[in-house]
Amino acid sequence: MARSTSSNQTSAQHVRGGITKAKNVVRATTQKLSSTTRNNITNNKQKGARRQTRSSVHVISKTRGRSSTN
Repeated sequence: MARSTSSNQTSAQHVRGGITKAKNVVRATTQKLSSTTRNNITNNKQKGARRQTRSSVHVISKTRGRSSTN
């Protein structure tokens, strides 16, 4: 199990750079934490994603409104 994950980390690092490696490190640390803290981390990630989608939709609607007036 540990061998396969380490090989995946190195291959992903070659493809996409250091970003994927950092994500894998975060995953490894969350496995060691208790279930409550792990849930808090995932909830925070989901909230952040929701905020991003809402803001992007808002920006798109603004730009559409401007283009229709021209």
